[in-house]
Amino acid sequence: MIKEIVLKNFQSHKKTKLKLHPGVNVIIGKTDSGKTAIMRALKWVITNRPKGEAFRSDWGGTTSVSILTDDHLVKRIKTDKVNQYKLRDNDEEKLEFNAIGLGVPDEISDVLNMNEINLQSQFDQPFLLNDTPGSVALHFNKIAHLERIDTSTGAIKKWISKINQSITADKDSLIEAKEGLESYDYLEKFEIDIEVLESLEKIKLQTINSKAKLSVIIKETKEIQTEIKDNALILSAERPVNKILAFYTEKESVYTQKVKLSNLLRDITECKEELKEEEDTMEMGEDVSALLLLYKKKKELNEKYMDLNILLNRIKLTKSMIIASNSTIKEKEKEFKKEMPSTCPLCNQKIK
Repeated sequence: MIKEIVLKNFQSHKKTKLKLHPGVNVIIGKTDSGKTAIMRALKWVITNRPKGEAFRSDWGGTTSVSILTDDHLVKRIKTDKVNQYKLRDNDEEKLEFNAIGLGVPDEISDVLNMNEINLQSQFDQPFLLNDTPGSVALHFNKIAHLERIDTSTGAIKKWISKINQSITADKDSLIEAKEGLESYDYLEKFEIDIEVLESLEKIKLQTINSKAKLSVIIKETKEIQTEIKDNALILSAERPVNKILAFYTEKESVYTQKVKLSNLLRDITECKEELKEEEDTMEMGEDVSALLLLYKKKKELNEKYMDLNILLNRIKLTKSMIIASNSTIKEKEKEFKKEMPSTCPLCNQKIK
């Protein structure tokens, strides 16, 4: 039994609480005071109707209708993002139903055990009193779900009729098929010939596919041969070009060694200048301790001088190697000019 109804932000009701008594309850009030809105709110919870947003209050906020029974609390909630039922029993167990669609969750229907018959508006006729006997019977049949039996029986009769018609038509078709089958006895003789033709057709398809693949291979082979002929001149120039690259690499190496030797000569010159400055400093000193210090420095410089002599010898050896390398490069260049054509095989321009 419903004990209490609470409406929040439902049409003209900002927050309305109704406590009901056992038995029949009547809601009275002035016109446009919200009586119909209360009935609509009950239908919204019981039948999940109406849909949309029209029943929500203009001032916004969460729209909700709560129904308190002896054992449960049912709450219907609607916001801009939420559309759900909530169910709570006396043991504080809670359930939420979000994907409700067009129907009402079975758990909610079982708890409320109500439908539109339980709700009478002020302009509704007395329940079943003005209806015809047939309407009353139809109503009670609907309550007892007897209309499903009538509907199922009618559907079964239609199916049986269609099946009987189909059986009769199939019998006639079977007789005609048997009569026509005799005229196709010769088809068994052609079965072997058809199998042979099918095997030959498969062989033919395989041959056609193989021929197509061979045609592609032949075409690719001809294209490769054409490319080889077009690049024959370039291939013939590969060996002298490789020699030129080798000469160039050797020349770069000699140049690098030359740069290193130049740096060594500069270091030697700087060391000689430092030696002269140190010798002048030693002649100017009169103090014995200064002379000893200068002597020590001179000794160190002598050792450096010896090292420099060794470096000079290496430089002389490197110069001789450079001279030999230059002569070799000149000989190689002469050989290259003899073997290299006057025009470039790659770009057909004259070689300077």
